[in-house]
Amino acid sequence: MPGLSRKKLFGAERMATFHVWNRCVRRAFLTGKDPLTGRDYSHRRGWFLTREEQLAGIFAIDVGFQTVMSNHWHMVLRTMPRVAKRWGREEVARRWLTATRLAKCMDDSLPRPSEDEVRELAKDAKLIKKLQKRLCNISWFVGLLCENIARRSNFEEEISGKFFESRFKCRECLDQNAILICALYNDL
Repeated sequence: MPGLSRKKLFGAERMATFHVWNRCVRRAFLTGKDPLTGRDYSHRRGWFLTREEQLAGIFAIDVGFQTVMSNHWHMVLRTMPRVAKRWGREEVARRWLTATRLAKCMDDSLPRPSEDEVRELAKDAKLIKKLQKRLCNISWFVGLLCENIARRSNFEEEISGKFFESRFKCRECLDQNAILICALYNDL
């Protein structure tokens, strides 16, 4: 039996916890030492953790656990739509502009939008409502995180193309036992 579509799974405006993961493609290394080439990619773990922490500070998403391995990663994420609903229009605009710039940022800095850009975006109430929902959506969080790591890794290796599998995998943790099992799995 097929599971729920992502739109239905992530679209609900409720607090929920998910175990998400994704893998690298083309024998790419996310972190660690490549035994064939001898290149060390350990610094990418720092990229991943820094960007994940920055995005968690922008989105209404709580990162419970994460594991970054040589060719894939796992995270336990909790959506917090009530937090996003408390944000004003300018706050949503500021967060969204910052998040989308992080995807293309090639260092660990946190790009800040200008106040004029924030005010201009905040004028569109309908768009702000849509962005408010995106700021507590797992797909947008993971998408921006993976886009940044892929861009930086491809730039470093002087290649282009996919770095991660097209779609990340996801399971909803329906109770405390499921969250505990995911935490144990991530720590192993």
